[in-house]
Amino acid sequence: RRCYGDFRKCCLELGFQGSMKRVWAELDKTGSGFVSLAELDAEAHHGLQEFQEFIRGSYGSTLEAWRQGLNPNNLGSVSEELFVERCTAIGFPGDARKVFRWLRTDTDLARKELLLHDLDPYTAGAIRRGDACAE
Repeated sequence: RRCYGDFRKCCLELGFQGSMKRVWAELDKTGSGFVSLAELDAEAHHGLQEFQEFIRGSYGSTLEAWRQGLNPNNLGSVSEELFVERCTAIGFPGDARKVFRWLRTDTDLARKELLLHDLDPYTAGAIRRGDACAE
């Protein structure tokens, strides 16, 4: 979920020259003042929601899902092939390849793996800070 200020900042960084207000009005279909993934890509929204609900229901948290289900060998990252393999092994019923691609939100196209940060940036940040609550 992003507000107009975030959208405007990104447009300026990208050098967008068009009418930001007009584009915003087209994106904010509900008129809420925010644009959500559900408004931009309903399939991705539902697929990611299904995945999050599955791993939290199966493991209790995204951190435990990462450690026990998706990355049990404690690798620094998980490739697409390993992610799909692990999703199958843990019984995820959705399209793991699509979920992998939807989770990849950075612009570093050279990086072909998922990190904990892609799955749960808040928990990854807490671990980086050494926050005891992250565990």
